[in-house]
Formats: sequence, C-alpha cells, structure tokens
Amino acid sequence: MYIIILLVILYAMEFNHGQGRYKTSNLFNLILLLLILCAGLRYMVGSDTISYILSYDELPTFKQIFSGDVDYSHYEPLWMVFCALCKTISSSYFFMQFVHAIIINTIIFFFIKRYTTQKSLYLAILLYFICCFLYFNTEILRESLAVCAFLLSIRYLQDRKYIYYFIGCTIAALFHTSALVCFIVPLFMGIKNNKRGYIILILICIFSSALWIFFQQNIQSFYFISSLEYKVNTYIKTGLYEFNIRGTILRIMIDFFLPFFMLLLNWKKTENNVNNILFPFVFIYVAMGPFNVFNNVIFDRFQNYFVIPFWIYTANTILSSWKDMRFRIITPALISCLIIVGQYYTYFEYDVTGAYKIYERYFPYTSTITQKETPSRKSMENRHKSLKR
Repeated sequence: MYIIILLVILYAMEFNHGQGRYKTSNLFNLILLLLILCAGLRYMVGSDTISYILSYDELPTFKQIFSGDVDYSHYEPLWMVFCALCKTISSSYFFMQFVHAIIINTIIFFFIKRYTTQKSLYLAILLYFICCFLYFNTEILRESLAVCAFLLSIRYLQDRKYIYYFIGCTIAALFHTSALVCFIVPLFMGIKNNKRGYIILILICIFSSALWIFFQQNIQSFYFISSLEYKVNTYIKTGLYEFNIRGTILRIMIDFFLPFFMLLLNWKKTENNVNNILFPFVFIYVAMGPFNVFNNVIFDRFQNYFVIPFWIYTANTILSSWKDMRFRIITPALISCLIIVGQYYTYFEYDVTGAYKIYERYFPYTSTITQKETPSRKSMENRHKSLKR
C-alpha cells in the first residue's frame, strides 16, 4: 500500500512539471483518497493505535458524558466527545478510525495546497507522506486533531482576527493539552527573516537549557492539570526517554542545526511570499529543536504543531532553488534527506521494551479487510494489556 501511494505521488510530481497546479486536481484528490483509505482501513498499524483499540470501549457515550461521571485524567474532553459522536453511528473503533483519517488528511492536504507554490505542491505532499503521515495517523490520534484545529486557525492569526484564533487554540487544547503552546504563537508573528530574527533565535536556544532546568525543578506547580501529571510521571521520572551521547548528537543535528540551515537558505529572500508567511511558524519549530534534546517525547509534542509548515517551507525552498539555479537545489535537498534519514535512523533499533523493532509498528501494512496479525503486533497488544492492569 505504501509503495502504491509513493509511486502515485512521484507520478504526480513528474506530471505537474510544466503543468498548472489546477490541471492536476484529479491527481491531488486521488492521492488524498489513497491516504485516507490507507489510514482509515489499517488494522493494528501503529503502537498507539493498538492502545486506542483496547481502550475505545471504555470511553463514555454521550449519555455518560452528560451525566458528568467522566474521568478526564487520561483523555481530554473533546476527544471523548468526538469518540462519543462516532459511537452514535457505530460502536466499532474502526469506524472512528476512518472518520479520523478523513478529517486529518483532508485538512492537512488543503493546508498544503494553500501555502505551496505552483510547482512545490506535490513535493510538499511527498514530504508529508514520508515524514508525518504514519505518525499523525497511527500514533498521535488525539494530538493530530489538535494540530488540524491549529492549522485551520492560522489564517485568522494572519488576518489579525485574534478572537477567532484563540477560539481555535482552545478547541485544539480540548483535544490535546499540548496545544497550549499555540497561545504563545502571536508573540512571534512580528519576527522577520533577517539578522534581528536570527539573533532572537540564537538567544532563545541559549536560554533553553535554563528553562528546562526550571521546568524540571518546578514541575509540581503544573500538576493542576491532571493529564499533565500522568504524562510527567511517565515520560520524565522514568528516564526511559533520555538520550545517550550518540542520540543527543543526532537530535541536535536533525532537530536544530539542519532546520536552522534551511532557514538560512531563505535569508533576505523577499520574492517567496508564501515562505515569508510561514517563517514565524518555522522559526518556532527550529527554536524548539534544542528542547527535544532534553526529552523528545514531551517537546516533540510541541513541535508537531509546526512540523507541517516546516515541510511546506522546505518544499518551497527546494523548488525555488531549482528555479534560481539548478545546482543550488542540492543544498536544501541534501538537508531534507539528512533530516529524513535522522528521523528514521532509529526505526531499525528495538523499542524501549526490547520486544520488537520500531519499524514493525508500521510494516507490514495490514488492513481491516483481512485483519491479519503479526507476532510483533501481538507483542505490542500484550504489552498494552499489561499496562492497563
């Protein structure tokens, strides 16, 4: 399934070369449909998907929500409402999964279409498919809905309609607590792609270590958010998600230095209006990179809200470099490849449990039609069941 989608995207990129973007709308819709079917019809693909399957029957119905007898310590309110709404039509988890796939991929596709140039549309889709598709559709189901609510709110932020923007951020936070980071985005909208902007970026990165130390020492002050307390105990105090020296160097490269170089490639460029619009969001993405070194499970959550703008920015940069001078495409394309390789480098290592390799969460692809289980997926299921006890 993955190979078919990849080939169709590559064909669309070739067909789009020399064509108008609106002449390829059928290919755009076909790729969107394929991604929806791939995500919506998957069976036990993704570690968190298995966890969601096991807990879905325990989520409340609308009647239980309105009765007020609901525990919000593990799941945010709008996620429960979304699942309850799906349950009014079908009690099957896989129906909710399909609805989720439609919402996520449709919003992301049209966000990509809005902020890409004529030639970079399918390259941006390719980067989304390679770097974000599986993660957004099979792992962070709740947060991906929050990310989409944020993406829909960006246009209001650009139009300075702050009330509508903050309403969108509130909706996002009610899907996933990590969306609280979206409330600080307006503070960065005045930052430009110039010398002053890069000085600010470097200062933020310098102080990131001090901020992390403060966060660790005062984490109990944030325990008024019950779901946050649960996640802190899981992701910080256990120490399972800290890096060794090799991992630290790798995270610094792929989360900060390489994205930072991508920003530098557009320094003082004013002709790419789309990238100028996206710059503040990519700025925040790069500024959060050093935090990932401290604990990527927590701070990667915050970066998720800006990763789609980052890859769109990257696609626009690559194609604009091709337009200016063909050999200059090598630099942004090489940076992109290094980031992708860095992201997937650990996929051939064992999960923290040591029971299976990370890539086995997604390969081979299995569908709800056949419902075929693999030994690694069965191991994941047993692990999630043991954690629920």
